[in-house]
Order: sequence, then C-alpha cells, then structure tokens
Amino acid sequence: MTKFDYDDYSKEFEIELTRFIPISKKDNCGDDEIRYALLIGKTDVKRFDGKVTVLSHCDYEHYDIGSKLKISPTPNPINNSARRPIAYMMDTIIEGKNRWWAIGSENKAVWGKPIRLNK
Repeated sequence: MTKFDYDDYSKEFEIELTRFIPISKKDNCGDDEIRYALLIGKTDVKRFDGKVTVLSHCDYEHYDIGSKLKISPTPNPINNSARRPIAYMMDTIIEGKNRWWAIGSENKAVWGKPIRLNK
C-alpha cells in the first residue's frame, strides 16, 4: 500500500474539488483512529503539480464535486497522537494481481479545513 506523502505547506490555497469521501456521521472522532474527510482537487499551487489531497480532520460536512474551496492548512494530528488515520482504500487488479492503495496517495497531501467559496 502506498502511504500519503505529507507536505508542510502552510499558506491558504484554493482547490476545485474532483473527488470527495465524507466521514460517516456514525464515525466517532474520539475513538482509536484519526477520522477525516478526504478531498481531492485541482490547484494552481506549483509544488502540488496541479492536484492535491486534503485530509480534513473530524469534518462531517458534505462538499459537491466541482466546488471551489479555500483550504486553510491545519497541524498534522498524527504528530501529537499515538493514533493513526484510517485509510480510504481502493483495490484493483494489475497484471493479474490484486493491489491496494490509499485513495489520494498519488498526490501530495496536506491536513486542512475547507472553506466554501461558492454555493
């Protein structure tokens, strides 16, 4: 499994949402795993090569594909916890073998809170 390549980018930036995986309302952010909504989007920030993965800790909001969002970077909760993030996994068959990877792991990843720019 490929893990996230975390980036320490600390400035606010904008994305256009291309994929969204919400936290289930039944998931408790106080349990043994770090819960987050997963937002993948296009961005003009050069260090992200056009696409970024945003992990939004304990974010129960819903965001529509195509939404324009401002991302406000937040501290990585892994740095201050013995807990680990849950993984949103995807599987596929490549050359006859089942492969697993974390969705969004192909992009640079940041922890952040999205702010809606359009409705």
